[in-house]
Amino acid sequence: LPKAVRAEPIEAKGVLYVACSNGVLYAFKIGEKELEQIWAFETGGVLESSPYLAGKTIFIGSSNRKVYAVDAEKGTKLWEASVGGPIQATPLLSNSTLFVPCGDKSMYAFDTTQNGLPLWKFQTKGALRSSPLVVGAQVLFGSEDGKFYCVNARSGEQEWSFAARGPIRQSAARGDGAVYFGSDDKSLYCVPIDVE
Repeated sequence: LPKAVRAEPIEAKGVLYVACSNGVLYAFKIGEKELEQIWAFETGGVLESSPYLAGKTIFIGSSNRKVYAVDAEKGTKLWEASVGGPIQATPLLSNSTLFVPCGDKSMYAFDTTQNGLPLWKFQTKGALRSSPLVVGAQVLFGSEDGKFYCVNARSGEQEWSFAARGPIRQSAARGDGAVYFGSDDKSLYCVPIDVE
């Protein structure tokens, strides 16, 4: 590859999808001894997060302030949507809504059945560097402002937040009635959640 790979590749049905820092998303057929390139999709920005595959569509965010929906078989653009800053974390699809964490301190929601129609934007006070977690009708994510947020997945309204003592840069893990996440304050937190 022409430049560094800074994100985890994903594999599905013998195809490897690789986001490269040259701004190109590659698809390779996995052979016995080598990879055969199937297609390459150019975003025009830097790719620093893994793609997200859902059925025959692959979603990827770029530093050029756009998120793309790409045909996973052909490598052609289905649609694109704009955000207010670079995307450095993997988007997440849930119930046809694509949640996109962004470096402009916001979480975005797009309707994938309407070619990326914007649904809502939730503003924090720090950049979002990790993928969200969806539990029922709740979107859960941390911010570099040191808070962990719970937002209604349908409306984008905040339900609650929890204040850590340092920036939160990694995704949370779901447990039985709780979420777990770490912070730059050298702490691991366990926060109870209500599943709707």
